[in-house]
Amino acid sequence: FGYGLSAPLVDAAMDLEAKPDVIVTVDNGIASHAGVDRAHALGLQVIVTDHHLAGDSLPAADAIV
Repeated sequence: FGYGLSAPLVDAAMDLEAKPDVIVTVDNGIASHAGVDRAHALGLQVIVTDHHLAGDSLPAADAIV
Protein backbone atom coordinates (compact mmCIF):
# COMPACT_ATOMS: atom_id res chain seq x y z
CA PHE A 1 0.00 0.00 0.00
CA GLY A 2 2.99 2.29 0.17
CA TYR A 3 3.70 4.82 2.87
CA GLY A 4 1.03 6.73 4.74
CA LEU A 5 -2.74 6.51 4.86
CA SER A 6 -3.90 5.91 1.29
CA ALA A 7 -7.39 5.40 -0.10
CA PRO A 8 -6.59 1.74 -1.03
CA LEU A 9 -5.37 1.11 2.53
CA VAL A 10 -8.62 2.50 3.93
CA ASP A 11 -10.59 0.26 1.55
CA ALA A 12 -8.54 -2.76 2.69
CA ALA A 13 -9.30 -1.93 6.33
CA MET A 14 -13.00 -1.90 5.49
CA ASP A 15 -12.66 -5.41 4.01
CA LEU A 16 -11.68 -6.77 7.43
CA GLU A 17 -14.23 -8.79 9.38
CA ALA A 18 -13.99 -6.34 12.29
CA LYS A 19 -14.50 -3.03 10.52
CA PRO A 20 -12.95 0.02 12.19
CA ASP A 21 -14.82 3.09 13.41
CA VAL A 22 -11.64 5.11 13.81
CA ILE A 23 -8.27 5.10 12.05
CA VAL A 24 -5.24 6.33 14.00
CA THR A 25 -2.01 6.91 12.10
CA VAL A 26 1.36 6.60 13.81
CA ASP A 27 4.26 8.72 12.53
CA ASN A 28 2.54 9.47 9.21
CA GLY A 29 -0.58 10.97 7.73
CA ILE A 30 0.21 14.68 7.75
CA ALA A 31 0.12 14.62 3.93
CA SER A 32 -2.53 11.90 3.50
CA HIS A 33 -5.36 13.99 2.09
CA ALA A 34 -6.78 11.23 -0.15
CA GLY A 35 -6.72 8.61 2.60
CA VAL A 36 -8.40 10.88 5.13
CA ASP A 37 -11.01 11.91 2.56
CA ARG A 38 -11.73 8.26 1.71
CA ALA A 39 -12.06 7.35 5.39
CA HIS A 40 -14.51 10.21 5.95
CA ALA A 41 -16.51 9.17 2.87
CA LEU A 42 -16.92 5.76 4.52
CA GLY A 43 -18.02 7.30 7.83
CA LEU A 44 -14.76 6.77 9.72
CA GLN A 45 -13.06 9.19 12.06
CA VAL A 46 -9.34 9.82 11.53
CA ILE A 47 -6.71 10.82 14.07
CA VAL A 48 -3.31 11.67 12.59
CA THR A 49 -0.19 11.51 14.77
CA ASP A 50 2.90 12.67 12.93
CA HIS A 51 6.09 14.53 13.83
CA HIS A 52 6.72 15.63 10.25
CA LEU A 53 6.03 19.22 9.26
CA ALA A 54 2.84 19.89 7.38
CA GLY A 55 2.88 21.05 3.78
CA ASP A 56 0.78 23.89 2.43
CA SER A 57 -2.43 22.35 3.79
CA LEU A 58 -3.48 19.85 6.42
CA PRO A 59 -5.64 16.81 5.77
CA ALA A 60 -9.22 17.11 7.04
CA ALA A 61 -8.57 14.71 9.92
CA ASP A 62 -10.74 14.82 13.03
CA ALA A 63 -7.59 15.44 15.08
CA ILE A 64 -3.93 16.04 14.28
CA VAL A 65 -1.27 15.56 16.95
